[in-house]
Amino acid sequence: IDDFDAIRAEEIASERGKGLSASDVHALRNELVFQDDTDTADEPEVVAEPEEPEAEEPEVVAEPEAEEPAEPAEPEPAAEEPAEPEAAEAPADPSFDTELGATTYSNCIGCHQATGAGIPGAFPPLEGHAARLYNAEGGRAYLIDMMLYGVQGQIMVNGTSYNGVMPGWSQLSDEAVAAVLNHTLVEWGNDELIDDFDAIGAEEIASERGKGLSASDVHRLRGELDLSR
Repeated sequence: IDDFDAIRAEEIASERGKGLSASDVHALRNELVFQDDTDTADEPEVVAEPEEPEAEEPEVVAEPEAEEPAEPAEPEPAAEEPAEPEAAEAPADPSFDTELGATTYSNCIGCHQATGAGIPGAFPPLEGHAARLYNAEGGRAYLIDMMLYGVQGQIMVNGTSYNGVMPGWSQLSDEAVAAVLNHTLVEWGNDELIDDFDAIGAEEIASERGKGLSASDVHRLRGELDLSR
């Protein structure tokens, strides 16, 4: 733009109330005169010519590169690097979709944070606490109900009181709910606090659907858990 002059609010105000249709605006557009760019028509021709001599250079480069295949022969020992001992260091339980779990957890980051530490007094932590819920008798079903129906009411976590509402996520697929629960159970050291982790399956989520629980009902179920472990 050669000489930019900022558009002002009063100009907008002056255009309001004209009652133009989208077709009227289209007609106005057709009345605009745009600058011609035909001057550049010659440029492609000039560029086209230098490309021909350059065709000889690739041929010269192609020959030295042909000698390099001799060196790739040595990378064969590198075939030992892809050896799958390193792949053996996979997640604690590969029986669930770890990628889906991590992706689905992005819905939870705003409250529980990427570190699982939550926000003290506002949103409880999942670090350590998710494992405690899982270890409690009935905790496995509670975790599923909490995800499907939400939970509302006062709770205590690590000596801090929380009194809010977690919405249910029943709109997620059974696979996504299972994956995100498993994600929280193996992250942030939670897997070290669970004696014998058994990944939650999509079929377990399906069996908990349709119970018609309210967030308050889930809060009551939480109160029945023994979280002393």
